[in-house]
Amino acid sequence: MLGQVAARKFGPFGPVGHWPASSAPVGLPQDGMPGVAHGSNRSRRRKAAEPADHSGDSHHASLRSKSRLSLPQRLTLCAGVLRLGRQKLWFWVASAVLAGCATAPQHTSSVRAGLGGTAAEAEAVFGQGGPELVTVRVPEPLPIAPAAPLPAAGGTAAASSRPNDWVNLEAWSLDNGYGRPVQSQSVAGPIFLLRAQQAAIELRLGSVWAWCNGSMWSLGFAPRLINGLPHVHLLDVLKNLRPLLDRSGGPPVARRSILIDPGHGGRDSGTHNSVTGAWEKDLTLDWAMRLARLLLARGWQVYMTRTNDVALSPAERVALAENSQAALFLSLHFNAVAGNRTLAGIETYCLTPAGLPSSLVRDEPDDPGQVYPNNAFDEANLQVAFELHRALVQRTGAPDRGLRRARCLGVLRWQNRPAVLVEGGYLSNPTEARRIASPDYRQAMAQALADALERLAAGTPTASVGQPEQPASGAFQP
Repeated sequence: MLGQVAARKFGPFGPVGHWPASSAPVGLPQDGMPGVAHGSNRSRRRKAAEPADHSGDSHHASLRSKSRLSLPQRLTLCAGVLRLGRQKLWFWVASAVLAGCATAPQHTSSVRAGLGGTAAEAEAVFGQGGPELVTVRVPEPLPIAPAAPLPAAGGTAAASSRPNDWVNLEAWSLDNGYGRPVQSQSVAGPIFLLRAQQAAIELRLGSVWAWCNGSMWSLGFAPRLINGLPHVHLLDVLKNLRPLLDRSGGPPVARRSILIDPGHGGRDSGTHNSVTGAWEKDLTLDWAMRLARLLLARGWQVYMTRTNDVALSPAERVALAENSQAALFLSLHFNAVAGNRTLAGIETYCLTPAGLPSSLVRDEPDDPGQVYPNNAFDEANLQVAFELHRALVQRTGAPDRGLRRARCLGVLRWQNRPAVLVEGGYLSNPTEARRIASPDYRQAMAQALADALERLAAGTPTASVGQPEQPASGAFQP
């Protein structure tokens, strides 16, 4: 199946703008690798969307396919865990990587790019501000699953009642130099405020939702009163409070090197814009390309999992990140929910730390005892996800749906680097869908991410509550 695609100086493998012939785009067999979840990007959407008619769209690109047989050029090893009852079996999977074709011509309106195991020639149309939205027609979109609602107060799993699992909030705050928590009262109950040099955190008894510098994120367990004093679960102290309050460990992004992953592609169209009919896979690609241009201008080394309409499994996206050795993985998506036109806002995800319950659970059981390779980056994951999420909400003015944790996202849990997935808004909401359809809005989203990534690399996180960060010039005005 071929459609209309656009690409310019971007590639799924190798630094953007630096594609030696030996570093062509690559892809693993469609079956992916055993032990790696394949349904995180394909099975989670909310309803089957109707194919859109983009025949009148003036911003598009044409694609002419030329089949070519590619031979394996590289061998990829991937570690996995197989659980058999209480037993864990580690295994290695070797997969031959098929070469595509990629060059980086100087002419800005055309490029040769790999499309799976074939070579394709594309001609793209670009506006002055960067690439315009590209469209791809597909005969049959994939089904999509319902969105997860906000978790109810108290969390998604029963909190341990063992005394040693709970930490006296006031004692911990005083011992770590944050002073005595300031208590106030709201309609929902008592609020406790902790302040550090670059962060101010609000905790509410009985709610898993907390706020840091005005942005919402999910704890594992709701704070509670024990002997009349506020207590927080020990794992939340270690995996949620401390990483945001204490930034003495240095920047969470060690190098200005990133792999950007435009969600979906090929036969996996994702959801669709309820107003314009545009496919999610096209919108994420456009957003990713805008971000790549901004980062390149700031000296970043940029990789992309795809630059055209090609289907990639979660395993393939993880393998590309491993091959690139990028310092950070960022996957871009948009949301939708069947039968709900009011739900709106931005959600950001990183992997759930071991021992904590997830705020997003899908078909597979959420096993708090499971440890994945990406759990080695729990602290950096939270710091990166928080800065990206806060920047997007502030720049766009979109509703804050919170920073959340999930184990069911295969593109995150197998990463050997900090990894974050962003849902940039609900295409099922007509108001939000119209905004996302705007090239200016997508440019503002890309600008927000680029600014936040630069702050992360420089080790200068956003200002705390009471010192609101001022929107950058050119910020999108809703």
